[in-house]
Amino acid sequence: MRLPRTLVPCAALLSSAVLFAPSSSAEEPWRPLRGGGGGEGIQACVDRAQEMTPQTWTCTGGTLTVTADREGKPTDKTYVVAEDFRTTAAPATSKAGEDVRDDYDTWCENGTTCGRKINDFIAEAKGNVAYGDQNGVIGTFDLILRQAFDGQFPRWRTALDWDSGPEIQPGEWSINCRTNISGGPDDYCGKNYAYFASINLGSTRTWWPSPRRYSSNEDLLRDGRRHHDDEQGEFFVHAHEGLWKIGVLHTGRWNTCNVSERCRYYQVPWKP
Repeated sequence: MRLPRTLVPCAALLSSAVLFAPSSSAEEPWRPLRGGGGGEGIQACVDRAQEMTPQTWTCTGGTLTVTADREGKPTDKTYVVAEDFRTTAAPATSKAGEDVRDDYDTWCENGTTCGRKINDFIAEAKGNVAYGDQNGVIGTFDLILRQAFDGQFPRWRTALDWDSGPEIQPGEWSINCRTNISGGPDDYCGKNYAYFASINLGSTRTWWPSPRRYSSNEDLLRDGRRHHDDEQGEFFVHAHEGLWKIGVLHTGRWNTCNVSERCRYYQVPWKP
């Protein structure tokens, strides 16, 4: 959800504290998504937040995450308001699909969650994120996750891309390897932390570990079971009290890590 170019000069003239200061009155009108909407999933999610009026909430596509209820009581609840996952075509790539043209500002800019398969070993996901308080939307940003297998090692790089609002200050962030367990909670096959810098109007994107390098999973996968990844994180917002959390983002599902010593995707994007 890229901020329209015509709005950027105006935004640059005003401080984020003025544009996005917490409302002093519950009587003030609800602050909608910029431009009046987005994709079906994220718009439905924001509409649900308007009904519930929690003090801190985040919409990752159609998934609503509430970390403080309408009374301000800390909570950690997730609601799947709309399952708006979309499969999109892979961009132009060089040989082996390693160097992908950077189209993250235009890909999946429809307010939803998208996944694309670069090849059997590389996949990407993008979640459009809106966050706010009891008076509406405070700001928006994009979450990007790319995974590329190195044989039996999953590897990731991930980015936050500012769209609108005050400065985002990331807190604890992780990308987890999971093993699918039928009829029970999924097991862990690796926990990997990401360390992001803050993003704002003057510094719109932050990568972990970098735009070209990857962070490898801590464990080697040697089995033929089914796996997927979970990216989750929390963040703070400049001049606003509270803690926000994103909904979980996945690139897809993979298996056959014991065949030719290389894991392969069998489902992109991830589906429940």
